[in-house]
Amino acid sequence: MDAFGPVVQERTEFMPRLQRVVLALVLGLLVTASVVLLFNRRDTPSFVIVPSTVEATIAVQIGGAVATPGVVNLPAGARMIDAIDAAGGLSAAADVSQLNLAARLADAQRLDIPRLTPSPEATRVSSSTPTDPSTELTDPGDTRINVNTAEVVELETLPGIGPVLAARIIAYRGEHGPFQTVDDLDAVQGISATMVEELRPLVTVDG
Repeated sequence: MDAFGPVVQERTEFMPRLQRVVLALVLGLLVTASVVLLFNRRDTPSFVIVPSTVEATIAVQIGGAVATPGVVNLPAGARMIDAIDAAGGLSAAADVSQLNLAARLADAQRLDIPRLTPSPEATRVSSSTPTDPSTELTDPGDTRINVNTAEVVELETLPGIGPVLAARIIAYRGEHGPFQTVDDLDAVQGISATMVEELRPLVTVDG
């Protein structure tokens, strides 16, 4: 029995040492893993997503009865009236009766603003009646439309004036007072200088 005493004692002393060694190895591995993870996090660049502030635009080609036909750049979601305004407004010969001015536009879209079809003159001179300057030139009365008193229905009878421009004319004179001259129509959004010249013989600010 005494021969086994030292062996048992040595084994009992060896087991605690082995446990301490294993525990030390485990702790060392944990510390090493923590340090590696910490450095990896520091070295990893952080990305910040910044929302784009660039507003999307579209390009639209517009032609026909506008002041300056060509390609215009507009913000996404723009409508047909915006393209017309960017092209300098409608000409006096424009016919917008069949157009949806509130329609939204798409990139690379093409617009062609139609022109009014001129109606044939109803006045005929009889070939059997001798030409008499005193009777040939008669004044049928002033048929010009007064832009200071006309309503939407009257303004729409003018070439190139649709419901949108008619409403803008009335809104402008309501905000700024009566038009002093026909040239003042140029201040209305959508009416160009060329259009004013075409309207000049058809409108008045007096009366």
